[in-house]
Amino acid sequence: MNADTSLLPFQFCTSSSQEEEKSIVVEELAKLRRKFKKMDQLHAYDRKKYILKLLYVFMLGYECDVGHAEAVSLISQPKYAEKQVGYMVTSVILNESNDFLRMAINSVRNDVVSKNESFQCLALACIANVGGAEFAESLAGDVVNILLSTTIRPLVRKKAALCLLRLFRKMPEILNPEEFSAKMAYLLEEKDLGICLAVVTLLDGIVSVGDYRGYENCVSPLVSLLERVVKNRDVLPEYLYYGIPAPWLQARIMRVLRKFPTPEDAETLGAELAILKKILTGTEKVANVNKNNALNAVLFEVIALTTSLEFSNELLDQCATQLGEFARNTKEPNVRYLGLSALVRLASSPDTLEAVKPLRETIVEALRSADVSIRKRSLGLLFAMCDHTNAREIVGDLLQYVEDRDDDYEIQEELVLKCMILAERFSENDRLWYASVAMQMIDKLGDGDYDVISDDVWFRLVQVVTNDPSLHAPAAKLALGRLLGGAKAAAEKNKENNGMNGYDNVLGDTNGSSTADGGGADVVDFFGLASATQRQQQAPQSQGVRVRETPPHDMLLKSAGYMLGEFGYLITNEQHCSVNRYVPILISGLRQSNDCRTRQILASSLCKICCRKGCDAASKQLIMDGFQSCMSDMDEELQQRCSEYLGIIKSGDAAMFKALEPMPEYPKRDSWLEKMVQTADAEDDSIFASERAPVEYKSVEKRSGANNSNVLDLGAIAEEEEEEEGEDEPATTGGTIDLDELLGLPSSKPKKVSSGGVGGKTSLSLPPTTASVGSSVNASTSAALDDLLGGLMLGGGDASNASTITATTNNNNDPFGLNLGNGGAAAAALPPAQQKHKSPPLQQQDLAALVGGFDDPFGIAPAQQQQRKRFLEPTVNVEECVRKLLAQDSGVLYEDAELQIGIKSKWQGSRGRLALYLGNKTEKNVQFSLSVDDVPEVKTQLAPLPQDIGSKMQAQCQMQCACYGVFVNTPKLVVAFDGRDIPPIELPIHAAKFYSVAQQTQPQDFFAKWHQMSAIAQKQKVIDVNAQCAGLSNVCNVLQNAKWTIHESLDPNPANAVFGARFFSEQNGELPLSLRLESDATNNVRFRVTVVSVDANLSNAAMRLVQRTLVY
Repeated sequence: MNADTSLLPFQFCTSSSQEEEKSIVVEELAKLRRKFKKMDQLHAYDRKKYILKLLYVFMLGYECDVGHAEAVSLISQPKYAEKQVGYMVTSVILNESNDFLRMAINSVRNDVVSKNESFQCLALACIANVGGAEFAESLAGDVVNILLSTTIRPLVRKKAALCLLRLFRKMPEILNPEEFSAKMAYLLEEKDLGICLAVVTLLDGIVSVGDYRGYENCVSPLVSLLERVVKNRDVLPEYLYYGIPAPWLQARIMRVLRKFPTPEDAETLGAELAILKKILTGTEKVANVNKNNALNAVLFEVIALTTSLEFSNELLDQCATQLGEFARNTKEPNVRYLGLSALVRLASSPDTLEAVKPLRETIVEALRSADVSIRKRSLGLLFAMCDHTNAREIVGDLLQYVEDRDDDYEIQEELVLKCMILAERFSENDRLWYASVAMQMIDKLGDGDYDVISDDVWFRLVQVVTNDPSLHAPAAKLALGRLLGGAKAAAEKNKENNGMNGYDNVLGDTNGSSTADGGGADVVDFFGLASATQRQQQAPQSQGVRVRETPPHDMLLKSAGYMLGEFGYLITNEQHCSVNRYVPILISGLRQSNDCRTRQILASSLCKICCRKGCDAASKQLIMDGFQSCMSDMDEELQQRCSEYLGIIKSGDAAMFKALEPMPEYPKRDSWLEKMVQTADAEDDSIFASERAPVEYKSVEKRSGANNSNVLDLGAIAEEEEEEEGEDEPATTGGTIDLDELLGLPSSKPKKVSSGGVGGKTSLSLPPTTASVGSSVNASTSAALDDLLGGLMLGGGDASNASTITATTNNNNDPFGLNLGNGGAAAAALPPAQQKHKSPPLQQQDLAALVGGFDDPFGIAPAQQQQRKRFLEPTVNVEECVRKLLAQDSGVLYEDAELQIGIKSKWQGSRGRLALYLGNKTEKNVQFSLSVDDVPEVKTQLAPLPQDIGSKMQAQCQMQCACYGVFVNTPKLVVAFDGRDIPPIELPIHAAKFYSVAQQTQPQDFFAKWHQMSAIAQKQKVIDVNAQCAGLSNVCNVLQNAKWTIHESLDPNPANAVFGARFFSEQNGELPLSLRLESDATNNVRFRVTVVSVDANLSNAAMRLVQRTLVY
């Protein structure tokens, strides 16, 4: 480099500011423009010098808008030095969309077809760097010729293979499998391992971007090449790496083989398995780190290939053993992590899960590693390998880890969620075990200071316990034991007892003797409620007994307080379970807790405890004193509630107390805890290159934007669950529990109503000093159920419009004790001044509007509703019509003596268009109306309708619909025809209508995705199909009509069939799902159906539709 050329870098280095550097660039570019105008007069050396200056300025990050044509022109020069500069600058500065490249295509092609190998290498390197669609179309054939030529040096042919891979990625059409596959198989037999490696890389890119189909003939040469390298060691010395023959080539070949299905040729498969077995059994750990890394790289690819083959079961145990050795490798954390990652893949498949189970202790040991990534991977592996046989051991290991490492905040949140999911998933026969695990987690990690456990955990616990009557009393005892800090030794001594006795002993050992007459003096005071004298009196009683050394935290107070408020009355006669043992602790929490939501829950629970049996006078007075002390609290909601509850207690009205009955059962729904753990949609080509996506957690409190001034009750839980769509039951679609849905009536889904209490909250205005409750509430049915924890119809309103709270015992006709129909004794109890409101009460008018007059279950329907026509019996089987429309897009939906409804539909992606045809079969004009009772996940829109239908005429009604998420329940069509109501008709808008054709993939990819989805959401059932569908072919035809795409010859068993589909929705986009149909050789109507997807609700919905289509 002369002085002029070397001066430019020196000027940049000595510049003192960015402005000075820019001025140098501007000045230099101006000089280059002047020089390039006289390009023809410059010597070859000067042309190269100025072009290199341009490259230097560009590499510093400045835009260069000059010299492009001059750089391209150097490519056509005859000398190597000029060509080198031209190709180098062109490759760096220009991209595939630059118009100047078109000027160079002919020059580049001349160099490619020339006999000068140096020119060929320069041209191939340039094509690989900037080659676009035009280069691919013009030069691909010449590049293939170089690759196939045996007279050209291997160096050039290797460059040609990599250049061809770049062109293929830009334009896959340049390589036709029918023509190129034979050439590829020929190239795999080359003697030069460098060419073989380049060709295998090219094949890997082809089958990764496109499809393996058409290249099946390459499998046998690949296995032969691998056998030549591994078994025969037919390699040159320069391809030996620490004595290992071409480890990079071995790894690449096995990676390509994973993308092909299992070879059908027995000889090829046998050779492949023999090679894998040789590597698995012959690989030993050595002291040299570099050699160890090479061996491990090959070994991991062997394991990945072995797990993808269908006939390699005898090698799976060896794979698991080898991976177990990796998991025990404490000196090399990277190897340990990769081993655990591979074990996750093994554990996710039912076929290989048994081989992983013996490694549980090794994985638990890895859970205690100092490396957080290894701890997270170990936790994920324990979660993946858990089933009914080892669930208790794994959950026990996780609980023990929590006891030993309660400061591991990096994985505690994930650990709690997965532990709770496992405990619930595998406790169908012993829900008390799940409740015990949940309470232990809440007790240990529920401290709000660390925010490890979200409220979702105890929300789910409450739901499970409420829905299982057999759990009510044991759960109350369990909560009491945790609240009092029961003796751990006594619990371990009696842990083999699954019944109540174990918890009896825990409670009995906590504080020594029974406190039925002790008035609560033996309860440890954490909030300064007891005097010093009382604490001195308590010391001898609890001497030698282990009691709680720290006050219960807010989450424990919320969960235990709720349990005792709902079910504590069931254990009041049990030993050591009297009310006065826990009321002082709850009162202390009510007064001293810093969390407003905790105090509000405790207030509701204490009111229920006070108004039920088993509450002695001393405890009742303590509760009333606690309410009285909160009357001046800063929290307006707590202040208002304590005032209302105190008024109820002082009133002594039995009807009031009935409003505090226990909560009804909640609609059954899947646990939303499982939805908090998000997994990756798919794995990368290498199972170790990318693992599952980072776990994300969403707290109910964070989702709902919870305000501390709102009471957290079971109504609030239902509101917060509104975001979790796709549940099985209709009641889950609303924010609050709808009375109509709980009574089994068609839901009117009223909008949420807020009463005018303090700060817009529901309230019952009662003077704090009144002895009897004279005020009353006025609320709609939906608003009345917004406060389900208190069980009260708490609503603010004008006194002139208020009607009194009435209640009766819970029964089938009045499940909440609200006495909504035929007032009876409740009406007689009204004061004379208020009896003017009882005919009809406002609540009854609202409820009548909600119910719609069907059979009038409450006896409150207005006279005009009772005089409406009875229903006409349909002349068709409506259920059968709806079932047929599962696999058809047109047909009859409903028909009776006066009306016929037909339907036609068209579906595309997540949207659909429907046409309803209403035929009037009468001799007169008939007025009609249509409406659609939507579900949250499906939105419909009706076009404007005519007011009537002429005699013997037909009206057409257009409707559009869009799917926003996975759904199980379908929209209902509500029809009023000639003054009568047609029963709601199920519209043929099912999840299957939003299926689209699934492209058939190669078996390797399909089964990999199948195993991945089965670990996330799998549904399996054995069904007996209708006799008309008997036989595998008939069932396949029915499923294809229901928009499932059959994958021919994908299942190796001809008696089975595999289907796929893609579910589309506006919010989630495309969700894949697959179905496997297994026939019974002895019974042609019995099949086992397995549905897998990435969403549990989607699997559930798909399984229901399959059953409905085939079983009738």
